[in-house]
Amino acid sequence: MNWICKSCATARGSRLMGVSTFHVDQCGWCGDMKSVSAPEDYAPRPAHPDQVQALQALADLDREIG
Repeated sequence: MNWICKSCATARGSRLMGVSTFHVDQCGWCGDMKSVSAPEDYAPRPAHPDQVQALQALADLDREIG
């Protein structure tokens, strides 16, 4: 599971949706040991850095082909 800390989620424009459960673990976004929760606890759901890079690569490919 790629947990996310509140700092990383809010930096991506997300906010907590209601009740969330936090625990100390490694943040899958920044890599720090922090209080983290599931990305599903935030709205809009933050995209993982790997997803952002993949989307950018697809957009670049589309520009090359198009």
